[in-house]
Amino acid sequence: MDGKPLPPRAKISEIVRKLEFSHGHNLLTLNGLLRLPNIGARVSPYVGAGAGVLLPHTEVKLTNGDSRTYEYNYAGPAGQALIGLEFRLPRMSVFLEYKFTYAQYEAPLSQMNGSWLFLDIWRQFQRWMNGEEPPGGHVSTRLSSHQLVGGLAVRFAAP
Repeated sequence: MDGKPLPPRAKISEIVRKLEFSHGHNLLTLNGLLRLPNIGARVSPYVGAGAGVLLPHTEVKLTNGDSRTYEYNYAGPAGQALIGLEFRLPRMSVFLEYKFTYAQYEAPLSQMNGSWLFLDIWRQFQRWMNGEEPPGGHVSTRLSSHQLVGGLAVRFAAP
């Protein structure tokens, strides 16, 4: 803070007024699924994994001034793993899956108000290419989430 390292232990409220990775826990991942042998005639289990990047909307306002970071940015790597069951019916399927995601955030504090995802990422890339360090430093954290996902898929047959 102010160009100096933070103390090893401090309350978050002593450093930041607002700290949010909002507009979703945005992961852009490339995933693979593997169907396992069917359990009976209609139940199809599967597993999957994916890796990619984090694109959160970072909102940070420090306690030592009026500047804030309010933009989308590239914040680091992300990964996910899942396991699920698909219950096949004549013209549709019902699925239920468990998904675990892990993300290592290292978000730059540009102290800028951003706009659109692609414009913000482009500005961040240009600053990185020019060797510019973010004026507010970085904020880092790890997020993991457990999700239970269910849905319905409808199959349309060709005429």
